[in-house]
Amino acid sequence: MKQVLHFVFGAVVVFSFITSNFGQVTPDGDLQKFGEEFIPDGMESAHKTVKGRFAESASWDGSEHVVVLYKPVSGLRPYDGAVVLARRSDSFEYRLLPQPESTWSMMEPIAIFFANADGDTENELFIIDECYTGIGPEGARPFYRTRVYDWNGVVFSHTGSVSEKMGNVKTAAAAKARLRQLAKSLTQKTEMQVAVDYGSHNSTIDKAVAAKEDWVKTPMQIVARLLGEFSDMRSRTIEMTAPTADGADSLIVTVTDDGYLDDSVRGEKFKYELKANEQGVWRFTSAAKAWRCQPGRGHQDFSTTKCT
Repeated sequence: MKQVLHFVFGAVVVFSFITSNFGQVTPDGDLQKFGEEFIPDGMESAHKTVKGRFAESASWDGSEHVVVLYKPVSGLRPYDGAVVLARRSDSFEYRLLPQPESTWSMMEPIAIFFANADGDTENELFIIDECYTGIGPEGARPFYRTRVYDWNGVVFSHTGSVSEKMGNVKTAAAAKARLRQLAKSLTQKTEMQVAVDYGSHNSTIDKAVAAKEDWVKTPMQIVARLLGEFSDMRSRTIEMTAPTADGADSLIVTVTDDGYLDDSVRGEKFKYELKANEQGVWRFTSAAKAWRCQPGRGHQDFSTTKCT
């Protein structure tokens, strides 16, 4: 039986700042000017800055979050996006939105709205894109795709299964009508929400620090030592994402196990957030998980619904 250990490296930007760094510009003032503070050099706004209530648990008090979309000033490239989270009364946190698996060279966001896509207690972020592909009078006609983003307690993830079901809708009203049609099939939570206790991992790290062991300063070694043995499963995929390619002090580690020797549960997906301190020691700061079922025993997407 083939066993796979797969490491993938990507990029996620996460940082906090105090509102005083940006003068008097806050989400409660000039919203567009506030959003422009987060557009990188060489980029311009791809859509007006929008504020709304979604991913409520990501905020310190359930405050509305701000969505900023931007694109290159010159050249064709899919736009990028970020959410500015209200982490405390005087600070915000900037989280990049991942690109969906399918993109086109010409994609323009034409609508942003918030609605419940999975039957939990929180709204998701919806972005409708006008897309073009091909050339000529037949190939260059517009079509529309909807991105759906959910907060899983650690990061925003693109919910591809819901996005695909939205079809070719091109307005927020049409998308919400489509959601009502899909209500029954979208009641299962497909992204992880169940918290995982990571305290024992940090205790092990603290003991290793006291013993002056070096492995606590290497995330790969921490993953290998602390995230469970590779046994009684067909495959394990480990994805590590960092803010930058050099000098990152935070990581998101996603561990996906598949092919369990279990009659009910087929596999599990874990997401851990790690951060390094000034001494270079990495510790866990959050963790969550979901699972999927064996064929015929329940949901085949990762969810927190029990398998039969």
